[in-house]
Amino acid sequence: MDNKKTLLEEAEEEIGDLTRDEREFFLYRQEVNGLLFGKTEDSPSTDLPVIRANCLSWLLNKLAGKKFDSSLFINIQGVHIQGDVTCDHIVFAKSLYLTGCYFSDEVGLFQSTFSNLLFQEVKFDKKVKAEGICVKNNFFIKKSRFQGMLDVQRGHVGGSLGFIGSLFGSVESKIAIHANAIRVDGNVYLLPQIVEKEEHKFQVNGAVLFEGSEIKGFFECHKGLFNAPEKLALSLAGSRVDGYVDLINCGVIGIVSLNSARTGASITIKDSKFFFSDRLFESLKEDEKDNYQGISFNVDDVQVDGHINIKDCVINEIVLLRCAQIGGHLDFSGSRFNGSLGQALDADSIQTGGRVTFDDFKAFGSVSFMDARINGILKCQKGTEFKNKNNVSLYADRVRCRGIYLRDGFKTDGEVSIPGATIDGSLICTNGNFTDISAENISVKGDVHFDTQPSNADNYFRSVGK
Repeated sequence: MDNKKTLLEEAEEEIGDLTRDEREFFLYRQEVNGLLFGKTEDSPSTDLPVIRANCLSWLLNKLAGKKFDSSLFINIQGVHIQGDVTCDHIVFAKSLYLTGCYFSDEVGLFQSTFSNLLFQEVKFDKKVKAEGICVKNNFFIKKSRFQGMLDVQRGHVGGSLGFIGSLFGSVESKIAIHANAIRVDGNVYLLPQIVEKEEHKFQVNGAVLFEGSEIKGFFECHKGLFNAPEKLALSLAGSRVDGYVDLINCGVIGIVSLNSARTGASITIKDSKFFFSDRLFESLKEDEKDNYQGISFNVDDVQVDGHINIKDCVINEIVLLRCAQIGGHLDFSGSRFNGSLGQALDADSIQTGGRVTFDDFKAFGSVSFMDARINGILKCQKGTEFKNKNNVSLYADRVRCRGIYLRDGFKTDGEVSIPGATIDGSLICTNGNFTDISAENISVKGDVHFDTQPSNADNYFRSVGK
């Protein structure tokens, strides 16, 4: 850069006539370790000065040169950027902060490189095209609004990626965050933000896609709200997460998929509600019912080194866990599953390194563990109920496990089916209530306990039928 010319003089020479707002914009202020462009107030007003997009594009490309100065960050604050921003392929050695800005048109950061990236209280009306972006350290979005899609697929974040207290998407049937095949060397956060005692949740209208991604830390979502009725709402299908995956206190309308994902720790789904549709199944027309997919949670073929806990959740449609491989335990305690099509949980051919527990669990629809390999005890107890009247409530055909305990208030109004089961421990059916049990050709190495005393008291297990 020519030291004899100010940045404003260079902008006037290379861009042409500048408006008064633009001239003031280029009269930057020096901050500690950085430069500030735009308004100086901590909380920019809604009446923002208008800056043409070519001015910002020129500025960022200009500042991308390493010889500009020793500043560590550039802060663009409190301006309305009008027009399409084109900053593709720039290599920005500094950190870029956008605070209190409004972008009324598209933003292009295709295959661009930054040290750190922060969007705080920024509104984007159109698509942010940042496919292949590289952020060497952290990329955080805080209390911002994205009307169009944020596209960061095939990007690389050397630190952590955080979507904090922000709102994404405006069309429920489209993609809101496209992060397929992204690589994150740190953690991924989808979290609320508290500002002056007011909580701003992470909210999405449309799909959040992390399919085929690689996350070396953990994936954590607390109090997230997802809205994509009968479509994908959140997908980590085919991804690899070296740490844990948490969905805590979330609300989802749509499908959550961890199909074929790999995690190096545990998956915890807790205190959350999942609904496939925003329509009641009973209200659908017959042709709509025929095409009703009815899947809320797809965890087929997942590989988890630790445990899977789906506790204290309400899931209104089928949960798929077929062929899952779990190094530790599987726990559904306190949850409520409801399958409109007659099936609440399908965990056929699952493999676990520990027990499977249903404590105080309610299922409206069948629960299936056919051909499962459970290196622990299958426990249905402490008030657990499987409701599938006049049909099979629990399928455990050909299951292999260290015990089957149907006890302590376990109830079902349908059949329990365990033909061909191999039980290396005991089969215990006490202190509960069921209708029929089908147990042809089972092998039990331990004890068999059936309490069949003719009593209606809850402290007895009553077998009525076969």
